[in-house]
Amino acid sequence: MKRFCFIFLSVAVLFLIPQWGVLAAITDPAGNTPSNTPYTSGEEYEIDRDAPTVVGINLLTGTPTNASTVIFEVTFSEAVTGAGLDDFSLNVTGVTGASIQSVTGSGTTYTLTVSTGSGSGTIALVIPSEATIQDDVGNSLDGLPITSADYVIDKISPETTLTGYPPSYANQTSATFLFNATDDGGAGVAYTECKLDTGSWEICTSPYEVSDLSAGEHTFAVRATDAASNVDSTPASYTWTIDTGAPTVVSITRLGTSPTNASQVQFSVVFSEAVIDVDAADFALTTTGGITGASIAEITGTGETRTVTVNTGTKDGTIRLDVSDTATITDLAGTGISNKPYTGDESYTIDKTLPQVVSIVRGDPNPTNAQSVTFIVTFSEPVVGVTPDVFTLTTSGTIQGAYIVSVTGSGTTYTVTVNTGTGSGTIRLDVTP
Repeated sequence: MKRFCFIFLSVAVLFLIPQWGVLAAITDPAGNTPSNTPYTSGEEYEIDRDAPTVVGINLLTGTPTNASTVIFEVTFSEAVTGAGLDDFSLNVTGVTGASIQSVTGSGTTYTLTVSTGSGSGTIALVIPSEATIQDDVGNSLDGLPITSADYVIDKISPETTLTGYPPSYANQTSATFLFNATDDGGAGVAYTECKLDTGSWEICTSPYEVSDLSAGEHTFAVRATDAASNVDSTPASYTWTIDTGAPTVVSITRLGTSPTNASQVQFSVVFSEAVIDVDAADFALTTTGGITGASIAEITGTGETRTVTVNTGTKDGTIRLDVSDTATITDLAGTGISNKPYTGDESYTIDKTLPQVVSIVRGDPNPTNAQSVTFIVTFSEPVVGVTPDVFTLTTSGTIQGAYIVSVTGSGTTYTVTVNTGTGSGTIRLDVTP
């Protein structure tokens, strides 16, 4: 509360001065007393010895903020002068390069524009004790130093993380996503937004569910915005594929020749799409003849194709690879094959019995003086690789220069033509050991 002292000068006819008990009178030289007394003066002095104070420092820019400049409004208890840049300072934490850019205003209200510099932290306005702000009669500002509330400066974008999502391949047309967001800038996360495929961003919370999705590839994204309006520039995203169709076995065929006496053979198994969880238990071997001990040795391959290696066991017969009705093979989305059991398309004929030479007999009359003769060679089963090199000639007497001319035939029977050379004696055809 201001205190004022008023001095009134009145010209009166009489002044009673109680302490002396004397009554004084104002007269002119002729002894006339004033005719207009009592008289009240029309002017007075206002005596102001009260110091001005700061009523408040308001933050005109919202806080927290990521703005490059903020504004403080300083209100004084009375009109002041002399408010300049040197009368203010900043109290900062975290940020660097903050500075007061300008001081404007007059009377009781002044506005200060402050550059927020770089980094994140807080900025407060300080009117220090050495401020030279005064009121109109020169009373200095009282109550110093005084510090404003903090502007929270947050120039760091929040981070968004996905913590739950569907498998990369799914057979469901709906999906649930879990996520969280953090903000290291100090403002705190204000809200999160979600987007599916090419749709628009919309405010969302975790958990977030999408449904009625079409088959094919989809992408979900989520981003956070903090209270200072910083937006996550690298939204968390996840891409997955919806596959509601069932895979099928397309074919099971031989990779090697048949018949064979190999201890192992291989089958190629082709599916309609990429599959997983393919193991020996998903297949069955069908054999005929006397084959025993046949088994699946190994399965290799990925995607749509597998190579199954089979031990052929012992004895002769046929081996076929089938997909069993208990197979647990699925596509990448977890859907099982729809056409099980599946019977293999091709079989191997397994022949592990060694062929034998049944006979080698003459093909022409004997004795003979012919320049060439033939032998008929019979095997126990069809054979290949029958060439002159597998035979030898045994001669007696004076025969010289006999040799094998040609070998013809196939299967179990071959004809060997022999040039009889010169001289007389015997010629025999043998199979080389």
